[in-house]
Amino acid sequence: MSDLGTEMKTVERYNPATNEWTKLASMKEKRAYIGVTVLDEYIYAVGGWNEHHGALKTVERYYPRKNEWTSLPTMSEPRAGASVAAVNGLVFVIGGRTSSNEFTAPATLDTVECFDPHTWTWIEIGKMPTSRCEAGIAVL
Repeated sequence: MSDLGTEMKTVERYNPATNEWTKLASMKEKRAYIGVTVLDEYIYAVGGWNEHHGALKTVERYYPRKNEWTSLPTMSEPRAGASVAAVNGLVFVIGGRTSSNEFTAPATLDTVECFDPHTWTWIEIGKMPTSRCEAGIAVL
């Protein structure tokens, strides 16, 4: 999200040795509150919020060697502010917020799903005991 509070699709890389920023290929869709993780040689941008569509179920991954974003299959439900981590070759997406169909506040999610890059499919894992969004996550 920009300093003006708008969603963005621009991407930059920081080089601490030179203290310089380099503009990279833009994502295909504007996003705020995205989940991000790294698996193998790819950076995954998961879900997020778009003022025109609400919470997003779309996912993209970036391949640095080609400076290129690729759209992936969509998640089972839209998520903004989800926790994302790569574990054992899978991308796990945990909780988040989704848009409400009744024009009320967004609903916090208790669901978990994971993406398998070998089969190019999403797998629904189940539910957490408590819904949560914007939660910290760590892999040991």
